[in-house]
Amino acid sequence: MNYYVLRTITGKEKDVADYIESMRDAVPVFKEHVGEVLVPMETYYQLNKSAKGGRVERTRPYYSGYVFVEARLVGETKFTLRRIPNVLGFLGSDDDHPEILSQQDVDQMKHLADELSETLDADSLTFMVGERVKVVFGPFTGFFGEVTEVLDDRKKLKILVKVFGRETSMEVDFVQVEKESLS
Repeated sequence: MNYYVLRTITGKEKDVADYIESMRDAVPVFKEHVGEVLVPMETYYQLNKSAKGGRVERTRPYYSGYVFVEARLVGETKFTLRRIPNVLGFLGSDDDHPEILSQQDVDQMKHLADELSETLDADSLTFMVGERVKVVFGPFTGFFGEVTEVLDDRKKLKILVKVFGRETSMEVDFVQVEKESLS
């Protein structure tokens, strides 16, 4: 089997992958000729004032408009993949001669998919006393402060922020701040 790239309607990548998976379960011939289906997803945070902590975790396809499929294009397999709802065609010169991904490209894509699956969430954030942080959500957005206490059990920090020349202590959620970059 080789890896091919299906071009899809943007935003429908996961639907296409799910459809292919369901076809593998329903059609025995399809199961023989279609292997792994990959849609590398990245996690990002979206600001949302109504959410507790201010940011909501979301995912989106890293390669917008593409689904990676391991397949053996024999018989009706190529035609069936091409006719899946929301699929525009194969990546390549034309649908009759889809481009085969090199093993190096497949390895890079799988490595990227593994890295993207290791999400950064509040459980994996670590802060230390004395560290500088920037408030990215809430009434003090844009202010910089120093961590004075880490409350791991509650996923909160106590930080010291300078407001109008006076140091003010405040408590914030882990996701309301980001570590100050050294750029």
